[in-house]
Formats: sequence, structure tokens, C-alpha cells
Amino acid sequence: MTNNLVMIDGISGSGKEGRIQDLQDYAEKELGLEVTTFYEPKYYREEILKIKNAPIRNPEKELELFIKSRKKGLTDYEYLLNKQGHLIIGNRGFISTEVYQSLQGIPLQRIREQNAFYPTPGLAMILLCDPEIALQRIKKRNEEEGKPLNLDEQLEKIEKLHNKYIEIAKDLPYAEIINTNGRPEAINLVLQSHLNNYLGIEMNKAIFLDKDGTIVDNSQYPEIIPTDKIYQESFETLRNFQEKGYKLFIISSQPWVARGRMTPQEVENVFKSVATQYKEKGITINDWGYCIHGRDKNCPDKKPQTRLFEQIIKKYNINTTRSYMIGDMDSDITAGQNIGLKTIRIKSNLPNTTTPRYTINNIKEAKQIIK
Repeated sequence: MTNNLVMIDGISGSGKEGRIQDLQDYAEKELGLEVTTFYEPKYYREEILKIKNAPIRNPEKELELFIKSRKKGLTDYEYLLNKQGHLIIGNRGFISTEVYQSLQGIPLQRIREQNAFYPTPGLAMILLCDPEIALQRIKKRNEEEGKPLNLDEQLEKIEKLHNKYIEIAKDLPYAEIINTNGRPEAINLVLQSHLNNYLGIEMNKAIFLDKDGTIVDNSQYPEIIPTDKIYQESFETLRNFQEKGYKLFIISSQPWVARGRMTPQEVENVFKSVATQYKEKGITINDWGYCIHGRDKNCPDKKPQTRLFEQIIKKYNINTTRSYMIGDMDSDITAGQNIGLKTIRIKSNLPNTTTPRYTINNIKEAKQIIK
């Protein structure tokens, strides 16, 4: 571990303040660490805001004030940088300066030279959501606080900032991009996994699987409901995952109850049957979860929502950064992305617009990815 400085950065609307507070609570209550949190700019804040909100900005003066603030602020916590049992969490920092000031025309190399005095963080988590989502959140927040949108809170500017953060993060080996499109509860679990990785805290790894069309043949739906006809190639594949130390979970949407085609008990019996068939082959399905509501219900259990994932991740101490989601639908991929999992799509005839990390023809090919 380089030092105990963890920086949280990213665009406005990504939820930094709430996630930082939750991460601090987790570090203190669950990990037993002392935590110091600071916010930039801590000093010269009013002067910086005046420049930021001026019709014609002065990027050179703004950069000068950020550097002065950062140097002065560093003296407040520099003595804690290597203190055992202590964690320093920074809300924004020099990464923000690189993003914002370079977009105002200041050469990136010069910005980095002026920040050379600052210690390299051990971990930087850059929180980014879709710019449209960020703008919606900003508008809601500003309405509640009675504030107008500033010059940085316009969709075109948010898009530029979003892309610049991604570009700059590629140069930073300690930086992780965190997708914050989803539920705060899901994002918290992703941040905790990254923090535990950095601190060297062991967690379990997992494969989350969609059921129908992924490990179970649903080609005759809806004529035959339910089905527990398992793809034969999945037995060898899931055994391979288990031998590599992955726990196995099934997360599924089962709207047949809402449609009056099945009872809740019939759905549960299907999942038990699938788990039993795998068990007979020496494969353990550690747990499963499903939503019985129709797609018209905004249920937090129905993919792409992630509550079922969250419950399993907490129960089994799963590291999201080392785990995967495999499915055949957009909702599977989006759910996996919203909770920090690596995503694998099995090709199907279903329409799709979401881009997974990997695409395969069948479950057997996943063995070539998860090595």
C-alpha cells in the first residue's frame, strides 16, 4: 500500500458526497479505521467561486488559487499519510484540476508540473454516470436548494467533463472508473470492494447467472412454463467456475406470476429443481433470487435494478471487482454494470443496445474469458 490517501472524484451529479459519507461510515464501523475526510477547495473557496461563476473566466487565476488551497490544505493532514489504522478520504483533488483547467485551455503538462508537490494517492475512484442522468440529478438538487445551474452544469459541458475524466484516468494506474448510474446501495458495495482490494482485505468472488436463455433452455417459452431443461454444456462450465473458486448465484426475472401463468411456489420449485440437477453433478448453486413482478412495476428487484444482487453480495461478502454477470438480455448487462461486475452477454435473437465487456455464443465459451 503506497499510503492511506484515497481520493474520490468525478462529475457533478455522480453522487460523490453521499457515497463518500457512506464509505467513511463503512471504513469506521466495519473496518475499524480512523478516517479523516477533506473537501477541495478547502481554502480560497469564495474567490474560486467568483471566478467560476464569472461571465468571462480567468483559468490561470483559478488554477493559481487551487494550487494555493491544495498546498495549504495538505499541511492539515500530511502527517496522517502513513499513520497505521488511519484512512484519508479526499473529496476531489488534483485530478479535478487536470480535468477542468485543461478544458479551459491550460496545457495538461503544466497543470501536472504545478501539482508535482502533491503525494500520489494510493487509490482514486472516479465516479461517473451518464451525462443525462447527472443533469437530472443536478437539476433536482438545485431546485431543492433554490440555486440556478452554473456554467459547468450544462449538458454539453457535462459530456466534455465526463469524457475528459475517462481520458485522464487512463494515465493514472491507481485510478478506477466507477459507474454511478444505479442505486446508491449498489455503488456503495462497488466502492467497498475497491477499498478492500487496496487494503488487502480478502473477499469472495462470484459468477452471477441469468437463468432462462443462459443456463436453461427457454426456446419453447411461453408454450411450456415452467421449464428446468438445463443446457448440457453448462454443467462442465459451472464446474470449471467452481473449481476456480467462484461462488455461483442465479438472478432472474419471473413475470409469469404477475401474468397469472405460475404461482410463487411453482417458480420456487423450478429453481430448486435446477439447483438439484447441478448438485447431482457436483456443482453447488450457492443461492438464487428472482422477481415475480411484471415489467410495468418499478421493482428494485427486477433487472436492471440491483437489489437482489446487493442482498447476495452482502450476505456472501462478494468482491464486485472480481466477479461476473452472464446473461442474454440488456437488463442482465445493465444490472451487472450498475453494480460493478464484469459483464458477458450470450448472443440471442433478442434486441440489445447495451454493450457488455464480452460477447459469447453460449455458456461454454465463458470458460475462455474467466480464467
